[in-house]
Amino acid sequence: MSIIDKAKELLSKDNVDKAKAVLTDENIDAAAAKAKEVAPDSVDKVIDQVADKAKEFGG
Repeated sequence: MSIIDKAKELLSKDNVDKAKAVLTDENIDAAAAKAKEVAPDSVDKVIDQVADKAKEFGG
């Protein structure tokens, strides 16, 4: 099985639905806060942008 086949398998509707269930705003905010603790201050804005996109995806 190639890496592409494995990626396609992981992108099943069931797995996407499971990911969306975990992507609550609270979990995203907690992950972003933890990332900001270990990342340099210069990337805080990028972390916030990624968190916002994750919140949109989680819908």
